[in-house]
Order: sequence, then structure tokens, then C-alpha cells
Amino acid sequence: MRDLMGNELTPHEIRLLAVHRELVALAGEPLAPVAAAGVRAALAQIAQVTGSLGLVHEPRDL
Repeated sequence: MRDLMGNELTPHEIRLLAVHRELVALAGEPLAPVAAAGVRAALAQIAQVTGSLGLVHEPRDL
């Protein structure tokens, strides 16, 4: 598995990417309001990490 620059991912980066992917999947599920809010908050934080590490690139329309 490689990052956006083509570098091999470390074991920790692979785990971070897995967390990001799981939170993205959960965000699309019909969750209780408090759970949905928690997932969105966690996703905002992990997106900062994975984006800064170049693991994902998810441009958003502003």
C-alpha cells in the first residue's frame, strides 16, 4: 500500500487509513443522532491526520 506520493505506508499509517475508511463507512449509515455526531467529529479529526500524511485526498466543495 502506498501514499499519494508513492511511498510505502508504515504499519501505523495503514492502521490510521483503516480507521479513516471505517469512519467514512459509518458516516453513511443511519445512526442515532448522538452516534452520528460522534462519528462526524471523529472523522473530522482523522481526516486532518490522514490528509496531512498524504494518505487520502478528499477535496470538498466549499
